[in-house]
Amino acid sequence: MQSFEIETGAPNPLVKPRRAMIAKLEFLFARNDVDSGLDEFISKLGKMIAEELRIGGDHEVGDIWTGITSAHDFPTMAIDQPAVVNALFNEMFSSPITHGFDQGHIVADALRNTEASRAHIANVTLDTLVSLAEALGVIPIENFEQGAPLSSYDPDELLNGIQSAVDFDISAPPFYGGMFGMNTRFGLHTQRSLTAIYIAHYIREFLPHVRTVCEIGGGSGMQAFYLNRGGFNDLTIVDLPTVGMAQAYFLSRNAIDINLHLNQPLSGEGVSIITPRIFLEELNHEWDLLLNVDSFPEMPFEVVRTYLQKAGDIAKFILSINQEAAASNGNDVQLRVPIVAGQLNRLNRIQRSPFWLRSGYVLEIYRLQNRGQKTQVS
Repeated sequence: MQSFEIETGAPNPLVKPRRAMIAKLEFLFARNDVDSGLDEFISKLGKMIAEELRIGGDHEVGDIWTGITSAHDFPTMAIDQPAVVNALFNEMFSSPITHGFDQGHIVADALRNTEASRAHIANVTLDTLVSLAEALGVIPIENFEQGAPLSSYDPDELLNGIQSAVDFDISAPPFYGGMFGMNTRFGLHTQRSLTAIYIAHYIREFLPHVRTVCEIGGGSGMQAFYLNRGGFNDLTIVDLPTVGMAQAYFLSRNAIDINLHLNQPLSGEGVSIITPRIFLEELNHEWDLLLNVDSFPEMPFEVVRTYLQKAGDIAKFILSINQEAAASNGNDVQLRVPIVAGQLNRLNRIQRSPFWLRSGYVLEIYRLQNRGQKTQVS
């Protein structure tokens, strides 16, 4: 297994400008053996997703997601060639399967071939780890107004402290096929895994009455993985059918109990994966919390407004962790969540603060008022 020793500390625009972190880190690409026992599961999954695509398509997803939803016909391949698709998904984080919502093949190729790409990821990952340790009080916050010295960090020591501060297992997922990450005594960690640990901890600590969570846009399934570790056993992911296939595979490989409800009502505990069509048109279900991390800004305005209107009928709180840069997004610009939420009279924002783990991101909590009444648009 090829590994890379990377020395951090070089300037990086995505790392907090106040921090000059120095560390020698080992990074490598995750390698997992193919689990041939999943061939039948993959064939079944392909049939379910193909049927949902036939019924409802990929809903309205916007320009940025068009390539993700149309580039690869994995559902049909899964039906006809499940062993081939199993092998592809075994390296999902270095393949086109995760392009656009996780590492993907283009980034993986750059990481294998260029030192600058590896150094960039190393700096971002270490910054996330140090920020997580600060957020949990494991280490003090640096303050250069008071002449704070340059800091040198040992990732394993930080992770030991984080594990002591968090009352669930923070080790990395055993399956992380093809992902480039920081090799530690707690497994192969990345910016996304460390962020998911913090969000699961945050919900447990600061929203203690939350027991059921619905995540809009679940990425690879990492957040559901750590929420499950944190004791949440009634979880739902709403995502595009093709992305849901990746989530189902990732969670299954990591021994998470999956209930597939891609085109039928929810029932039972575990992680349920449903499509936007089911969520918006057919679902009659309630959750304590609607969660969105780093995806609302990339969706069309009307789609996000529809999601937030629907939240008034099915959720008690909304937790949004997103950026507000309003950058170019295909033929449009990315939206800002507060602008959309401000048009809906039943969303009462009760928290807004910078997000500890990622510069330029804001954490907001909205309380849904007068549940059961129709949400008005102002």
